[in-house]
Amino acid sequence: MSELREIIKHIEEIHKLLLILESKQEVSEEEETNEEANTEANHKRTRSIFNSSKFLNKDEREKVIQFLDDKVMNDINKLPGHKRCSYTQNLLKEKLKLNVSSYMINRLLAFKNNKE
Repeated sequence: MSELREIIKHIEEIHKLLLILESKQEVSEEEETNEEANTEANHKRTRSIFNSSKFLNKDEREKVIQFLDDKVMNDINKLPGHKRCSYTQNLLKEKLKLNVSSYMINRLLAFKNNKE
């Protein structure tokens, strides 16, 4: 009978240890999924400069990037800094018939200038 009690005590201790191990695994799995979600979110943020644009669809975005080639960027960069944004906005309105916010224009110009 005493041997049976000892065996039951050992089984209870093993059960407690298994419960602790399972809870630690669940926590580590949650951390891994959170890390994966964070890396995916960071990847999505850095994937495109237009992620937050509400007014341009994908085709319009491509047109804008293609329109701002090296020749156009050289013309824009020759202007004083305070006139670049409005000049680019007017160019896009005239040539592509697109209204783009000054915020987005500044992001575009910074992106194109950093690429060079």
